[in-house]
Amino acid sequence: MPLLPLTRVPARKLRERSHDWAENLAALALAPSLQASLRGLLAAFLSHRLPELRLEELERLLGGKKMEDTHLGQLLLERGIEQGIKKGLDQGLEKGLEKGLEKGREEGRTAEARRLLLRALRRRLGEPSAALVAWMESRKSVEELEEGLDQVLEASSMEELEEGLRVGSGRVFGAE
Repeated sequence: MPLLPLTRVPARKLRERSHDWAENLAALALAPSLQASLRGLLAAFLSHRLPELRLEELERLLGGKKMEDTHLGQLLLERGIEQGIKKGLDQGLEKGLEKGLEKGREEGRTAEARRLLLRALRRRLGEPSAALVAWMESRKSVEELEEGLDQVLEASSMEELEEGLRVGSGRVFGAE
């Protein structure tokens, strides 16, 4: 309760008197750690009563002492670092999850396209050769598999399909 009378002091007077308090505090023969604690207490009081204070002005009112040299300043820095780390981890986790989910969805779409291509191939032209199955397994995009499906629907035989997939640059199968 020793600070209670100061709560009635107008803000402009607090500004004037705080510099004197910092000088008086520095003149006392106190251990540096106690002086730092008292400066932190004064800083907390001033920042509460004068919320518009910028850090530079607060440090000037404390006699040029840096806030980070006070116990309160150290605690606030630690909390800020902890919050920054937590926020960074949360954001990184969120982005990682989004990327992972997107990759999983893409892999799922590709697997489904591969399954449908194989089903259409079996129903239309019969059991595919091991080379054709290997070709399907090696495709990594839905677009490639859809192009293969188009050729399955256009081919009249397994041989024509395999030939069509192998012929020409720009074709799905390419030169293998």
